[in-house]
Amino acid sequence: MDQAPAVTGAAPAANLAWLAACAAAFLWGTGAPVVHLLVTQHGFAPAEVSFWRFAIGGLVLLLVFGPGLRRAALRGHVLALILAGTAMAGYVLCWFLGIERMGAAVPTLIALCLPPVIVTVVAISRGRDRLDRSLVAALAAALTGTGLVVLPHGGPAAAASVANLAAGVAFSIASAVLYAGFTMVSGRLSQALGAGPATTCLTLVAALAMAQ
Repeated sequence: MDQAPAVTGAAPAANLAWLAACAAAFLWGTGAPVVHLLVTQHGFAPAEVSFWRFAIGGLVLLLVFGPGLRRAALRGHVLALILAGTAMAGYVLCWFLGIERMGAAVPTLIALCLPPVIVTVVAISRGRDRLDRSLVAALAAALTGTGLVVLPHGGPAAAASVANLAAGVAFSIASAVLYAGFTMVSGRLSQALGAGPATTCLTLVAALAMAQ
């Protein structure tokens, strides 16, 4: 009797993806207080922190993944790399500008909570996802939660002036929009080039964008 072949690599790949997502969230969360400390206690400007973040990260990634990069593989993806790398620089800079004005917590939560909502709305508008009651409830909960996060509740955000609070929220929302756009483009690049090479190229483009 013939038996269907077992899919042996699906479960480990899914587990690795979940671990990578958790690690990314952890690094987002721990990076924000470090940036806040550099900006408020050591006099660094958000643009400086952004540039050195990408420059140092790009060099390290180039050492690791540079030998595997091939020009032929990059052809056809140059425009996408430039757009996604510039968006990468923009969302990080806007996030840091929000942290400068409101502290670390609120900008980080906005930058992480809104992008899934934006990506979902884009998917619905392009016919790639269907709007139903459960999705409406999820989107409403996400937007309500983000709104509650923005309300003053103590800490640096509550102590900020109205002007700083408004600017911090605006920069954080801009970061979320750019991050959502970056996510939609970079996902295709990771599939086409591989996660390591794609991240290397995007980080180098972001460093060049911040150097301007």
